[in-house]
Amino acid sequence: MVNCFSQNGIILAAYFTNHQMNRVLKALFCATLSLGLMSASCSRQMEPVPQKLCEGIMCTAMFAMITAQVTDQNGQAVVLDEYYTLRVKTGEKITPQQQLTGDTYVILDDSYQKSLANQSEDFRFVGKKNGATIVNETYRLSADCCHVKKESGNATVIVK
Repeated sequence: MVNCFSQNGIILAAYFTNHQMNRVLKALFCATLSLGLMSASCSRQMEPVPQKLCEGIMCTAMFAMITAQVTDQNGQAVVLDEYYTLRVKTGEKITPQQQLTGDTYVILDDSYQKSLANQSEDFRFVGKKNGATIVNETYRLSADCCHVKKESGNATVIVK
């Protein structure tokens, strides 16, 4: 059985047998129910869900990347001399491992998934040209047991 779904404009395909799909759905149901019960029983902010929650979860082989396109006001590509992502909560500077061509830059990818698993945080995408910071955009990013994803933030950053 082939299951296709779309997430952040990317079409994902996962190949599962009916038995595997039933196991995945049962695991997702249990995880969702557990998270719901835990959040309903706590009035204080929850600690991140332990990685054990992700044990036994089957993920697609897809490698997710959250990207932003950087252009000028005329829609022309802006080539940055340097760019990186800051994890606002910790101040950690993250330099992407993937280099894309043109005006598209990686903000965060699945190599960071385990550090963000089952959490949602603010990140700042910073871009520099000729020593000056010309991009400073905030993104709300999260990760589940398998992949990072963008909750909010601009897909295209227009430099003035």
